[in-house]
Amino acid sequence: MWQKTDRSQKYGVAVYNYSSRLPHRLTLNIGDTVQISEELDGWFYGCKTKNKNECGIFPKSYIHVREAVVAKFGSLERVTSTESPIAQEISTVLREWHTIWKQFYLDQNEELENIQVMMLELMDWRKKIMSRKLTNEEVKDLQQRVSSRIDFGNAMLGLDLVVRDEQGNILNPDNTSVVELYKQHETASDRIRLEQNTVTGVRDTSITGPQTFNLFVQLRNFVCRIGEDADILMSLYDAKFSKFISENYIVNWGKDGVPKDIEMLNNFRVVFTDLGSRDRTRERVYLVFQIIRIGVMDPKDVEDKKQTRRLRRPFGVAAIDITEYLNGLKNDAEEDKQIFIPFQSCGEKEFMDSLIKKVVVAKEINHKGQGLWVSLKVLQGDVKQVKEDYPHLVGPNTCVSRKLGFPDVIMPGDVRNDIYVTIKGGEFTRGPAKTADKNVEVTMVVCNNKGEVLKVGVAILPNQMEEFKINA
Repeated sequence: MWQKTDRSQKYGVAVYNYSSRLPHRLTLNIGDTVQISEELDGWFYGCKTKNKNECGIFPKSYIHVREAVVAKFGSLERVTSTESPIAQEISTVLREWHTIWKQFYLDQNEELENIQVMMLELMDWRKKIMSRKLTNEEVKDLQQRVSSRIDFGNAMLGLDLVVRDEQGNILNPDNTSVVELYKQHETASDRIRLEQNTVTGVRDTSITGPQTFNLFVQLRNFVCRIGEDADILMSLYDAKFSKFISENYIVNWGKDGVPKDIEMLNNFRVVFTDLGSRDRTRERVYLVFQIIRIGVMDPKDVEDKKQTRRLRRPFGVAAIDITEYLNGLKNDAEEDKQIFIPFQSCGEKEFMDSLIKKVVVAKEINHKGQGLWVSLKVLQGDVKQVKEDYPHLVGPNTCVSRKLGFPDVIMPGDVRNDIYVTIKGGEFTRGPAKTADKNVEVTMVVCNNKGEVLKVGVAILPNQMEEFKINA
């Protein structure tokens, strides 16, 4: 009599091809997964997981039984593998590629060797994942490499492109917006182009130099009529996705048109670090300067009682396209060469975020002689190597501005404790002492469990400059 299989024998993979003309037999190819429901002597009865309508008996010796999760819905059972999603994806991809690879062999296709190399790499990576000896960070890193290799192979074979998130997981189109799918599709195209250099050995002209590099920036001078103190926020900006990719470097500028600390004149230096091969493939990267005026709300208020003090207001933006400097197509950026960046002031009711988007797409700016003078230089290697190779540029007092998020290569001993807080808006009551709605200033601090203010470095996110003006 046929017996119901226990939970340990509900899922299996065919390790041999099986075909028979006898009735009630289930035809199997190597790699087919089956859901097993009954057994008798040397036989199993079940169906294919991809098509539950294909059922029949097949020899036990042709099946490798694996661990699985069994979920019951009334009289129905659902069996799923305990393998990680990335391991299952590798198995599916290998089966699909194997059929094409055999046809390439018959046609003597020139891509035969490349596909074979990638298939062997995927099998080796799958073995490492299934060994369960890797740390979580190693698994994440390996998953990124696997997804990049699969996407490149699918593109080379003319197969559909799989849209993924930043961790390499396949996105569910039912739970993802069209805009997000489009952005990830564009990112996947860039990732495929980068992967092509690794597989084929052909070097892209837009990708030169080692994996890790830095951008050295020196602020020489700022020519602008402000009349009040100001902060100059310097950061890197991805114009394609309209987002900042680095922390801010802040310069305190005085109302007299010179730095508050006069000894810092022509000596404001910063190194934007953690830049990697992914940043070289960005379509448009800008070095953006945001000028924040610090003073009265309205300079027209001559009465001292009406004047406010130390309010931060958007004043203007200056930006320069540094894409060609980063990818090596432009090599005239040296520490002794000064570059002029025109300045665009804000309108009366214009937000900083909208002004940045307008400046990075503008062909010409009516700067009226106002702008910033800077020097640029791309420095190869990590921060430690840069300090050794360029001691005349990167000294003990040179500031470091790191990339938002983790770099492409995480060095041993690299510790980061960052919390990113984005202020979206605020609501405040008028209060008994106020007769009308007025602008208010909000201060944010970090405290411990006793309410004591902690001394931590706070970097204001540039894309939220408009939130300095919050109506009560």
